[in-house]
Amino acid sequence: ILFIHSHKLTLTMWKGHHTVLRGLDGAPTPSLRRTWLEVPTQYLVVQLSGPLVAGSSYQLYTQFVGELADDLAGFYRSEYTMDGERRVLAASQMQATAARKVFPCFDEPAMKAVFHITLIHPHGTVALSNSMNYEPLNVTMDGEKLLLTSFEPTQLMSTYVLALAVCDFTFRETRLADNTLIRVWARKTAIELGHGDYALEKTGPILAFYEDYYNSSYPLCKSDQIAIPDFEAGAMENWGLVMYSEPALLYNPAGSSNEDKEWVVKVISHELAH
Repeated sequence: ILFIHSHKLTLTMWKGHHTVLRGLDGAPTPSLRRTWLEVPTQYLVVQLSGPLVAGSSYQLYTQFVGELADDLAGFYRSEYTMDGERRVLAASQMQATAARKVFPCFDEPAMKAVFHITLIHPHGTVALSNSMNYEPLNVTMDGEKLLLTSFEPTQLMSTYVLALAVCDFTFRETRLADNTLIRVWARKTAIELGHGDYALEKTGPILAFYEDYYNSSYPLCKSDQIAIPDFEAGAMENWGLVMYSEPALLYNPAGSSNEDKEWVVKVISHELAH
């Protein structure tokens, strides 16, 4: 029996089952006896006719639809106003157990995986994730012209630090001596007013300090930090795409206090330490 976390997802049935199991490289594949959802414990249960073979590889395939709700958990919908116009973005908060609300998975921190992410999104928006993106492609779905953005495979990591964002934000960037890309993303107005400059200025020295102190190189090619207008946590240490509430990342030199400035650098230091 396989127990896979699944919460608030509508799964497509295939010949009476929620999944399709395939053996790779000729691995013997038991048939599916029964599949069902255990809603109280948030599990998709897959009962097999026999055991899987140790050392063999299998592919478990599902098709599903999830909700893009405004509950600040999983992959969620957020709104903000710019120049009197309502704007919509999508952001993620997987900690502690909300990845199962985005896709069926083994949603426990000890069970790590490499993630291959692709996001399809409207023109005029940018898609972000933990890894660096490849060049977006133009696609048409149901007559609508969209962008398809795929990302490099992630590091081996837990589901709770997986991060996704689709927004119309802009950014400021710099590079470290080893060419690591540092970017601070926020609402266009906030970036234009320089509210992300302090975070950008401090991120490089903080990473350099940790590399020296722990004698360990930063393992990623980029560090994105994004200020979300509607974010439940103060910040979240997703590898390569750290998410913050706006007060935890943005500093307005014309109106913020020294205490606000200290708070920004404290939170950045804390999140990058992860």
